Amino acid sequence: MLRRIAVIQRANAHWNKFFDANGIAPFRMTYEDLAADYAGMLAKLFAFLGRPGAAIVPPRLGRQADERSDEIRERFLLEFQQRFGTRLADGS
Repeated sequence: MLRRIAVIQRANAHWNKFFDANGIAPFRMTYEDLAADYAGMLAKLFAFLGRPGAAIVPPRLGRQADERSDEIRERFLLEFQQRFGTRLADGS
């Protein structure tokens, strides 16, 4: 899992460098933002893309995480920080 996270972080870093080098301010959204406010986040995305008021279709799938998966995630993040002395970057 750590290798996959490292690959994602490197890819995010490359994208951030590309955006910076080209003066691009990308729209940033996290899964947590989308799960917490699906319609609101899509409305912000459409406005960013110059399409305010675009139709927002309800999601076909719901959030699959539950308390147990949230606990596993929190434990992983804590152990990561303890092991490596740093928090896991979120890509933003």
